[in-house]
Amino acid sequence: MRHRWLLIGVVTLASAACSAPAAPEAYRATLRAPYTFEGKALALAEAVDRQDADAVRRLIHDEGVDPDVLFGEEAIPVVAWPVINKNLIGLQLLLDNGADPNARMLDTSRERGQQRNNAMVYAAELSDTRYMELLLKHGGDPNTLNSNDEPLTFVALLNNEWPTIQLLIESGADINMDRYGSDGYDTPVNWYSSFGTFENVHWLLERGADPTRAIRSPRGSVHPMRMPVVDDIYWLPIKPTGLAWQKKCQQWLVAKGIPRQSMPEYMKNNRRRLGFPYEEEDIPLL
Repeated sequence: MRHRWLLIGVVTLASAACSAPAAPEAYRATLRAPYTFEGKALALAEAVDRQDADAVRRLIHDEGVDPDVLFGEEAIPVVAWPVINKNLIGLQLLLDNGADPNARMLDTSRERGQQRNNAMVYAAELSDTRYMELLLKHGGDPNTLNSNDEPLTFVALLNNEWPTIQLLIESGADINMDRYGSDGYDTPVNWYSSFGTFENVHWLLERGADPTRAIRSPRGSVHPMRMPVVDDIYWLPIKPTGLAWQKKCQQWLVAKGIPRQSMPEYMKNNRRRLGFPYEEEDIPLL
């Protein structure tokens, strides 16, 4: 349970900081093609910066510059460069000339997360979904993991990009993928239920999110396993403006035959602390 609330704290802080520049913008401020690439890779990156269609075609098809294997010191594939620089036309030029949206460097010196960040990861950080749409259209893998072995949906969450999460899921991202790839509860529907963002929760439930992923309860609990999403839907104290969607989620659970368990002690304590009713008999289904 402590892990769950630590995660919520970290993600909440990240969401609160959504006005800060995303990673691609930071790269744009500090990286320039001559400091990132060299040789023909540099020529290709600069042609992309200029949106020079003829030069991009010539370098790839006539001079044999392979954007899928040419990386700079920052382990950035050339195809990710226009995503970092928010250059949609440049990205289109590379993809139209055969660049692989999934190209990335393998770093065998790392124990885990050996596949370094690529264009898909950087696009998941952007508020402009056109970059992700373009990469997906050209075969980008919606189940790509970043260099921390986290799914793109989590990358988008940390940048407060709900539309990107929707796009990824509608494009085939595993809606029930645990943040670190295990069969746990740390999934998109859990992230949003813990925030009390029940409109998003309902959207996810309607598309196959599993709210019954369970974690082991503290010793002595009435229920040896808890389902955090189900507990949030039935018991989480939220502002009145969110009650309508919480009710819809409760109705969804009832229709699926998923009853509410007794209120977990941590939830009762939170309700008491926030001034909400905290005895079960005082909290009817919405």
